[in-house]
Amino acid sequence: MKRDRLPEDHEDYQSRSEVKRNLHELLAFGQQLYALPKSVYASFPIPDELDAAMKEMGRIKSTNAQKRQWQHIGKILRNMDIEPLQKAYTEFGNGRKRLTRELGKIEDLRDDLLADKAGVFDKIIAEYPDCDIQHLRQLIRQANKEQSSDKSGKNFKKLFQFLKDINGL
Repeated sequence: MKRDRLPEDHEDYQSRSEVKRNLHELLAFGQQLYALPKSVYASFPIPDELDAAMKEMGRIKSTNAQKRQWQHIGKILRNMDIEPLQKAYTEFGNGRKRLTRELGKIEDLRDDLLADKAGVFDKIIAEYPDCDIQHLRQLIRQANKEQSSDKSGKNFKKLFQFLKDINGL
C-alpha cells in the first residue's frame, strides 16, 4: 500500500532524499546528546520518553539491538520539538568555546609575565587590586627558575592556577 504523498508543488513537499537527510541529522543529534557528560546531560530539558530511551541505550550491548534502539530514539526525536534541546546544546558548545578562549588568554598572560613584558604585572595589579601581590611575585620568580633549570614545572602550573583563580574561572 502506497503512502499518500504530497504533490511536488505543495509547500510542505519533501523528496525522499530530503526526508532521509533530515532523519540522519536527527539521529546524529541524538548521538551527540548521548555522548554528553552525565552532568551536562542532566541539565538539558530532555523529555521522559527520550531520557528512558537514552538510558536503555546504555544498557544494550548487542550491536543489532543498539541499531534498533537508535532507530527508536530517532522516532522519538521526530515526534517531538527538539528546538529547546538544540538551543541548550548550542549554549553548551558556546560555553566551552568561551572557556577555551579565556584559558588561552590566561596562558598568554602567564607567558607575558614570565617573559617580563613591560606593564603586564602592573596591569594585573590594576585590574585585580585584591590579589596577593607577594604570592604572585613569588610564583613568577619560582616559575622563571624552573624554566631556566628545566625542572618539573610545578610552579609554572601554580602560576597558571593563580591567574585562573583571580579571573574567576
